[in-house]
Amino acid sequence: MQTAKIMFDLRSCADSALHSRRSSLASGAAALEWVNPIQTQGWDDIVLAHPDCAVFHSLGWAKVLCSSYGHTPFYLMSRRDGQMSTLFPFMEVRSAFSGRRGVSLPFTDFCDPLLYAESEFAEVFQSAAAFAKNRGWKYLESRTGLELIEFAEPSLEFFGHSIDLRLPVDALFARLSDWSRTLA
Repeated sequence: MQTAKIMFDLRSCADSALHSRRSSLASGAAALEWVNPIQTQGWDDIVLAHPDCAVFHSLGWAKVLCSSYGHTPFYLMSRRDGQMSTLFPFMEVRSAFSGRRGVSLPFTDFCDPLLYAESEFAEVFQSAAAFAKNRGWKYLESRTGLELIEFAEPSLEFFGHSIDLRLPVDALFARLSDWSRTLA
């Protein structure tokens, strides 16, 4: 199984491309706001109410990423009729090698943005990109929602692979290329 990860280089992105147009979010939903799930009382109750919620949206996962790796959470959220309708979670990742960047989300195989309607994603992504640029993030990484981004060209693309570790060691090594086997 392959999962794609796309990295958008914000340094070359024109400011005019980051300004949101009026969209379906404007009709019925509150404005988008940035929240920290660790500082938001009842976070798990808020996200569990969304039918597409996953463990990676939870307070527990945010705490793991913050306490284990020192990342800072920035979750883009809106509400509709008193319920969370949109959530696009990011962690600010700082690295001596790659600088600051926003990742949705580090160490996850999938973490789809939670949306009321897929048509909202363009505005949500544009808001995230504008925020990222203001924070000085060099990149905005997303592992999902990619098919919903019609206006952005990725600067880099990565693929992940899964390996069935239930196989005997000899069978695993037999599947490697000749070059890879000489390194092992």
